[in-house]
Amino acid sequence: MQRRAFVAGTAAFVGWPAMAAFAPPGKSLLFAVRREGRPIGWHEVRVLEEGPRLVLAIDITLDVRWGPLTLYRYRHSNREEWRDGAFHGFASRTDDDGTLHEVQAWREGGDILVESGRGRSRAPSHALPSTYWCSRFVEIDRWIDTQSGSVLAGHASRMGRETLAAAGGRIEAERWRVEGDVALDLWYRKGSWVGLAFEGPDGSSLDYELQESGAGRA
Repeated sequence: MQRRAFVAGTAAFVGWPAMAAFAPPGKSLLFAVRREGRPIGWHEVRVLEEGPRLVLAIDITLDVRWGPLTLYRYRHSNREEWRDGAFHGFASRTDDDGTLHEVQAWREGGDILVESGRGRSRAPSHALPSTYWCSRFVEIDRWIDTQSGSVLAGHASRMGRETLAAAGGRIEAERWRVEGDVALDLWYRKGSWVGLAFEGPDGSSLDYELQESGAGRA
């Protein structure tokens, strides 16, 4: 369950220059999600700049089908806010095959407060929402699961440079392996997120392939 929940992500604690370099207002990243090599949906990250206030919109749509039957359905929507280059809070809603989850997190004083179906809790001040879009994600050891609200512990190790499919071609990117409460591989190219792979709760392999960087999905 933790691995599936962890795929729902949105932002990392980085300064304004790094965020501005990721994508100008109105830009986005769009990934095709595959299970055992077959397409099952999309993961889109959209960035909107509103003066000193930045809002990230993350939407995930997954459907595992067998013929005309839908065996599994997943929807995740997350809106995350930043102010003056610092993480301010997020509000997410998830429909995990009929099981609903809602989480809110906000910074208060030196802590991060998290409200979920489990009640209210505190996360370490350096914890970040579970996300991948900025490479600073691999530099920390605590993340807030944006589906469940749980605090996850782990670490990332550099695995070297690889070539992978992206945006209709092949690109070279740095691979990182995240281990601990979650297990997944991430790829970054010049600080931008370009790939993801992990094992689903049923043992199936899932991977993300970058489709577009900038325009979003029509």
